[in-house]
Amino acid sequence: MKNRGRQDEGGTVEWGWWLVKMQRAPEIITVRSTRRVDEDALCLSLLQADWSELDAAQSITDKWDRFLAVWDPIMNHYMPLKTIKLKHRPSPWMEDEAVKEAMAARDLARADRDCTPCEETREEYRVRRNAVKMAINRACSSFYETSFRNSRSKTWKDIRRFLVSSSNRLGPTFTGRAPVPPPFVPGAKLEQFLAPELVISTTIVRWQE
Repeated sequence: MKNRGRQDEGGTVEWGWWLVKMQRAPEIITVRSTRRVDEDALCLSLLQADWSELDAAQSITDKWDRFLAVWDPIMNHYMPLKTIKLKHRPSPWMEDEAVKEAMAARDLARADRDCTPCEETREEYRVRRNAVKMAINRACSSFYETSFRNSRSKTWKDIRRFLVSSSNRLGPTFTGRAPVPPPFVPGAKLEQFLAPELVISTTIVRWQE
């Protein structure tokens, strides 16, 4: 809200409080660029690096500092740091607690599979991975169903923002005008209100894989 003047057609300036739409500031993060990394050269540099100072360190803190003293220059050479702006927020359903728990269990299963590769650990990882997909599908469907119940116009804006945005290459291809949704029926599945190319479950499975 700002206090400013507005001039009418007669030239009279009217002062008052006016509502002003504030733009959300983009989130700025720092990441390492892997676009042009030479993996073979990177591995060779790490193998040829002098790690003797790390072995001579006494405390854990000293070991960590000496490790970074060797690690950071190599990584900065092959994968330099860069700052990017996130204009679009991440998918809100990824903050669902069930999704987080499923992903944590999947990561543990992946670590077990890599540490002890056998049919049992591989099967456990497949089960946990599929559980993540199902948890994401449920959370995503619940998000859009709740949004559709509260505000249809906001739902279609969210669909364009998270699923069919031009910057979201993981989403489905969509051209033309958005289809007009049929009347909402309580208890119906959200997929009934989406065109085939906008089915959420298909998009999420494709994104997770």
